[in-house]
Amino acid sequence: MYLSSLDILVAMNDRNDLFSRFKRWLMGPYDHVGLYLGMMGTVTNPAVFPAVFESVGRGILIRDLRSWNGRKVVQVRILEVYTGEFYQAIFARAIQMASDYGSHYDFPAIIRWAIPRIILQKLRIPIPQTWKRDERHICSEAVYSVLEDSGIDVLIDTQVPLPGDFVDCSELYEVDRGYVGFNEKVKVPGVYNSVH
Repeated sequence: MYLSSLDILVAMNDRNDLFSRFKRWLMGPYDHVGLYLGMMGTVTNPAVFPAVFESVGRGILIRDLRSWNGRKVVQVRILEVYTGEFYQAIFARAIQMASDYGSHYDFPAIIRWAIPRIILQKLRIPIPQTWKRDERHICSEAVYSVLEDSGIDVLIDTQVPLPGDFVDCSELYEVDRGYVGFNEKVKVPGVYNSVH
């Protein structure tokens, strides 16, 4: 299935090393999320490339989606009732966040919010409603913030969002599962059943 602008790509942890298996047991099959922005260029890279908005170790960035080539993902789409009205706002907010040199990756949030939430969920203990957004973001916080700041309220705003929340959200729908790849004939990225 070809990707459409504003598709949410939720990366699946399908690796078999010991750390990945432990991480999958602890937090489930999803370990990263990004927002596909479509084909674009920048001042520093004027050639048109498939762009993905994501927060990684260097912070919030717009990167070339080809770095995701062969990565197993769930392709999730925003309900069409939202995309028409909020389309431009989502793009503008993603570009604004990625352009902010202060948009750092939120390593402390993993320890303070994400790991406790995962453990409490695993133990089936109610999760305290204490999370608050700040200027730093883990991957799921960044995508959540772009949508929330654009007027699309898709996730609970009192718990730190995790990648799997985008798959389970009723305001989003799953389009496909497979591997990110690029069709050489039409020059657009998609999600395929096998690695391209």
